[in-house]
Amino acid sequence: MSEPNPPSPPAWAASLKRFDKAWTAVEARACAVILVLEILALCMWIVLKNMPIAYSPEGGGSKAGLVLRGLLGGIALATVAHTIMGKVIKRDENALSVGPVHGAVVSLALVVGLALGKSWASFGADFFSNVYSWLQASSSLVMFNGLRGFASRMTLLVALLGASIATSKAKHINVDFGLRALPEKFRLPAAVTGWLAAAAVCVMAAYAFFDFIAIGNFQAPSKVECAAGDKGSSGNGQCDPSFGVKWEKVASTTKKDLFVARRQIVLDVKTFVRVMKSEKYSEMPAAEWNAWLDAADWSAYADADELASYHAADDSPREPKAPVPGGGDLKLLLVKEFNLFVLGVWFNLIAVRFLIRAILALTGAVSVDPDAAHASGDDDDQSRSDDALEAAATAEGGAA
Repeated sequence: MSEPNPPSPPAWAASLKRFDKAWTAVEARACAVILVLEILALCMWIVLKNMPIAYSPEGGGSKAGLVLRGLLGGIALATVAHTIMGKVIKRDENALSVGPVHGAVVSLALVVGLALGKSWASFGADFFSNVYSWLQASSSLVMFNGLRGFASRMTLLVALLGASIATSKAKHINVDFGLRALPEKFRLPAAVTGWLAAAAVCVMAAYAFFDFIAIGNFQAPSKVECAAGDKGSSGNGQCDPSFGVKWEKVASTTKKDLFVARRQIVLDVKTFVRVMKSEKYSEMPAAEWNAWLDAADWSAYADADELASYHAADDSPREPKAPVPGGGDLKLLLVKEFNLFVLGVWFNLIAVRFLIRAILALTGAVSVDPDAAHASGDDDDQSRSDDALEAAATAEGGAA
């Protein structure tokens, strides 16, 4: 049941509510874009992984490449047939006479495409093998463990984006039995207290993830020398490092990793052209490799001896894989930064969403009625009418 005669919210609540809705809209669009990228990455991974598998009529070995080629050929021919038949139907005054033929033609095209899979069972195997090996072993995707690793990490980001959107709309998982049992005058304090507690938990979770990732992945010190006269909790003169010490290590490592990532992207652009020409990705000419190295200033991250070791001293080709100063590896290089950003930053953003929800409830801009959470749509009973908020803003402006 709705709250009777709710108080008019203040004028600034309209601006806060518009900001909250705009934030939700941005996150919803981001979810859509990331989901598309995730689907494309998984499709590319499946296609590029199986296209290099050549079919042998003698048998023995995988037929995944043959099956994939049959499916791709069938889909391509069926799409062409559907497009052509669609144009024929549009030109026919009596489209009903052509319509029944449409499905039969498209189905036949699909079967023909499947049957023709054997005719190109080995076509492009070497080319796709070269492309797949480059993407998985020597491209920027290596920093996320390849196409599949990139897709799996995007899933985590989508999950937290969805959690933020659900929090804004009060659609998050909520046990409202206690709230329903309370008298109506106690529901608002109880709901606000719950949201504030949830925000506090999110902030603590964000810091816990930061602390764990900083020490475990960024190699920040877990203990430092205590100040003079302080023996620490263990009595050995070792104390827990401050947030600033951990942050300094995280910031310096992230700066270096992003520099390497930018250099790898430049290298990817150079390698892509060679791969599309069917040249082996792993045989980058030494002169081109050295020119790529000298095009950037590595002095902030590698000393003269280490930088000299990166250069190709002879004419042997090099693999287009950026070196990581300090002896690191390009594989999974940016995973720790991604985890820190998603788990650290996004939990704090969800905490902000809880705080905004609490403020809007206190001002009367949203309802805490338990039944309102089950409403559907953007303009549900969980939110006050925008007209009421705008009327309050107009009235206050007129009074001024």
